[in-house]
Amino acid sequence: MRIERPGFRLYSPLVSMLLVSLLFSLIMWLVRRLGT
Repeated sequence: MRIERPGFRLYSPLVSMLLVSLLFSLIMWLVRRLGT
């Protein structure tokens, strides 16, 4: 993600980190659900 706007350079990695953690927790939930 490369959008050159002041304040957006900090915002973009924050959002991607949040998305990655959400995806990770979703995967972990699915694994636990399928595992039992």
